[in-house]
Amino acid sequence: MLRVITLPACVCLGSPADSSLPAAYAAVVHAVHEIVVTGCENESIAISKMKEKRKQLGKKTVFSEISLEPKSMGVVRYHPTPFVSGHNIMTTPDADGAYPGKALAKAQQFPDGQGLWIQYSVKDVVSGDKLQRHMYCEKYKFNLYCGSLPASYDLRAHMSTTLTP
Repeated sequence: MLRVITLPACVCLGSPADSSLPAAYAAVVHAVHEIVVTGCENESIAISKMKEKRKQLGKKTVFSEISLEPKSMGVVRYHPTPFVSGHNIMTTPDADGAYPGKALAKAQQFPDGQGLWIQYSVKDVVSGDKLQRHMYCEKYKFNLYCGSLPASYDLRAHMSTTLTP
């Protein structure tokens, strides 16, 4: 049964079949999986793979690494924008005032390789407009490896399970 979350932020467990995803979304899922497979045991390899994938997919696609360790849960370990690194996404609201990062606490119990989608909003630094983004994350040990892109697709309609923060 599908539950619809009325909050602007959404966290959805798993991902729809690749065949049902638009190409940009499928590319992010494949890139995140490749980052996990090649770089999960070596942070410098993971970061260089994130940079490589961003060059391939374009600047609007952002890759990051988020901690799931109990003492640093939600802290962004790597992000291409330097001032974002070190922020805790569990305690920081998005541009709509929601806390989509709070649901990451549930990701601690996920098996390695489990994926989730998060919808959140950001404020454009130039125009001041609020923009919706979708971020796909895959868990490996005490990290989430994530890729985000501008929202252009109704993910909720294709999810089997949603998690509320």
